[in-house]
Amino acid sequence: MLKAVSLILISFLTVFSLKAAEEANPGGIEEVKVSPSLFNPSQGEKCTISYKLSSPSPITIKIRDENSLLVRTLLKGKKRKSGSDKELWDGKDDRGIIVPPEAYTFTIEGKGFRYDSVTFSGGELLEELNPSARKKPPCSISYTLPTSARVRIRIGVKGGPLYRTLLNWEPRPPGSHSESWDGRDKTGKVNLASNPLCFIFLEAFSLPDNSIIVSGPPQEKKKEGRKISEREINSSSRPLYEHARHPRWRCKDPEMKIILPEGLPRREEGIPILSGECPLRIEVDDEDLKWLREEKFEYIFYVDDEFLCEEEEGAASPYIWCWDSRQYKDGKHLLSVNLRSFSDHCATDCLWVYVRNKEKIKNP
Repeated sequence: MLKAVSLILISFLTVFSLKAAEEANPGGIEEVKVSPSLFNPSQGEKCTISYKLSSPSPITIKIRDENSLLVRTLLKGKKRKSGSDKELWDGKDDRGIIVPPEAYTFTIEGKGFRYDSVTFSGGELLEELNPSARKKPPCSISYTLPTSARVRIRIGVKGGPLYRTLLNWEPRPPGSHSESWDGRDKTGKVNLASNPLCFIFLEAFSLPDNSIIVSGPPQEKKKEGRKISEREINSSSRPLYEHARHPRWRCKDPEMKIILPEGLPRREEGIPILSGECPLRIEVDDEDLKWLREEKFEYIFYVDDEFLCEEEEGAASPYIWCWDSRQYKDGKHLLSVNLRSFSDHCATDCLWVYVRNKEKIKNP
């Protein structure tokens, strides 16, 4: 029985490998390359897509965005001779507008062939990246990539909450990188760099071969959901890392806020003063909540970086967290909330409070 299963597995892997090889080297075209793989169109830079044809053919080249949606038809049925050729992309879409900074891929179609690197490459988890952190100003996180990849860097406290996602699956070219960091959490309220329990968690998965990374001034991304293209669905049967399978428009950390009751007294530095039981309102962005409910999620609560409790599969928003301040000494405390989805997305928020109680609850 075991031998039969092994033969089936070997057969499957052989067929998969042959199919991948055919997609990577379709008949009629070879030596597909891009140069440079990173460019800034806002500074007038351009990218060259080069290839070699085995015979004359009409050529169509389409540029697609991170969601595999068409942004530019570079060529459409243009006749090209056999041999080496190249096309230039100025980083603009079909409307003549410079595209946002992101990773882009392309397809080349001709007589009897179609080149599409998304179907045979990318989406593999990169291991042993070993990031290093400089925790003295100016703070930074350094790492080296063996290939173009999407990178996520999370910062938190060991055994405690996640406080910040510094990079959220941003595209980066191969080589050494140093990401600037102010040493604090997302809100700027917590100095993480000075905490000996601060940890850096870096993940990365490879981009498809010949991906083109566009750099330039940041542009605001639309928050509404986008349809998955047919191209993504067709390539989804290939083994991929979990986050490589997610549609890019929703593979992100949701937005969440902790809201205190109105009218609370405050200390001179603006920290709210709490006493007794205090209802804290946890609100999730309405647009994010739509897809979070599909994934399922939970709230995790911390006080002074120590785990307090969790509410599993809490699809409610707003959610009311009744925190009993009488369980803690009078003075300054840090309240933190993480929202974690079952597909590894996380929202975080925190706030400093000052506890002032005349009576304490006695432990039974």
